[in-house]
Amino acid sequence: MNESCRYLKWKCAWSAENAVHVTGLLAYLLVVFLPVGALVLASVFSLLNDPAEYFGYLIPGGRQVSLLMHSIGLSISVAVVAMVVGTLAATFLWQTGSPLISRLKWFFFVLAPVPPYIHALTWVSFTDALGISFSGWGASFWVYLMAYLPFAVLVSLLGLRSVDSELIQAGRVYTRDIRVYSRIILPLARSTIMAGGAIIFLLVMMDYSVPSLFSVNVYPLDIFAEYSANGDSSIAFLMSVPLILPAMILVLLAQKWIQALSGGFSLAGKKDIINMQWPAWFSTLFYAAGILLFIQVIILFSSLITGTGSFLQFSSSVAAATNEIWVTLIICLLFAILCIPPALAVSGELVNKKMGGNAWWLAVLLPLTLPAPLIGMGLIGLWNSQMPLILHGNLIMPVLALLARFTPFAVILLVAFMKSQDRLLIDASRVFSGSYLRSLQGIILPLLLPGIIGTSAVAFALGLGELGATLMVMPPGDATLTMRIYNYLHYGASETVAGLSLLMTIMTALAGIVVLYVIDRYNKRV
Repeated sequence: MNESCRYLKWKCAWSAENAVHVTGLLAYLLVVFLPVGALVLASVFSLLNDPAEYFGYLIPGGRQVSLLMHSIGLSISVAVVAMVVGTLAATFLWQTGSPLISRLKWFFFVLAPVPPYIHALTWVSFTDALGISFSGWGASFWVYLMAYLPFAVLVSLLGLRSVDSELIQAGRVYTRDIRVYSRIILPLARSTIMAGGAIIFLLVMMDYSVPSLFSVNVYPLDIFAEYSANGDSSIAFLMSVPLILPAMILVLLAQKWIQALSGGFSLAGKKDIINMQWPAWFSTLFYAAGILLFIQVIILFSSLITGTGSFLQFSSSVAAATNEIWVTLIICLLFAILCIPPALAVSGELVNKKMGGNAWWLAVLLPLTLPAPLIGMGLIGLWNSQMPLILHGNLIMPVLALLARFTPFAVILLVAFMKSQDRLLIDASRVFSGSYLRSLQGIILPLLLPGIIGTSAVAFALGLGELGATLMVMPPGDATLTMRIYNYLHYGASETVAGLSLLMTIMTALAGIVVLYVIDRYNKRV
């Protein structure tokens, strides 16, 4: 009798958990794929109804081919140089014995989500002060490099820390440290480093904000301009296909790398390897990379603080943008909360390695290949005309845009955290608790809470800097802080722009500090 009751309780608990899990998976598919799905359907109907007019947009012409090649070239060059410099700088931080640098190294995690357009402002201000002309493709490349260098350093550092120290020490017995680095350390960290490069490539490839500031035309900007001119989302999507296809090919090639990035390290970390003996030429390289990293941080904050002027001017700039600040906080907080349930469901599917795991990995990675404006176009077409519930014209739309863009990033972060957990505790709680709610409250949520808080903070920081999708779906009369800064940037770097950019950097840094605090508390508990 007792065994039968226990079986019935376990079966009920499993049913409740399964229902919640399936609901989360469906929510992920809806918020991430419904907007672009509506756009694909509209484009297919347009092709079928008028193939003579629409089919030509699938094949780029001479000017568009040139723009596409320029976009791909810029993305490749930024990704390669960022990961090379990032790996060298990460080596400097990883092997240093300085207690100060060892404590400050994770500070670069705080800077990783700072939007590229803020870096553009700081470097424009810095070069203007030196009397140097800063424009064109070179300026776009440099700003992207500086914007994504902290991320590259972070990813490379995680890859280096994931290498088993016993393998390194064994290699050092038989050969020089530089050969250990090239033959053992880098090959073992390669997947993580390559994943970082692939993500940077996708982020640069789908962005137009920085090139537009330097009067450089790229393929995503041409798509946005075409949609602004004729308002036909089908044309915009068909024009995007030549941009999306190479990005999808990269995602298929990089799938294993990104899986390694999400599971190749533990938040508890390992003791850093120090006192390795390097050749003079290699020491010069990674010291130069480390110095460049610190210079980038100094220029970022010094340019913003100097450009802001006095504290009174800063306060005045913030007061004038009060409405935009509140709108931004509301949107980003809602997104940071709402992205967690679907991200938990999908990450659980990936961590448990259930059937269809590769399909779910594609469901996480393929959205990264979509230009942000397409998501805005899909939401407009979906909720403005095709649904009985009209959401167009209120703040729910930008929240949906953020969910569609950044929920996959939340999944990757939660997968990394879940893989550092003891799965036996969670499995035991499911079997012996007798109630799914009791298991959820007593075991599962306390174990996952640090990862949930950290992921929410990162999601909040990513939402702060989003522009491409929210610019299209923001209701009339409202704007985010990013939109206000970006509009002012086209009229030159002023004290108002510097002040608002400094505020944005502070808000992003606070989100990063929350993540660092959670990781520190988690490490101490472990």
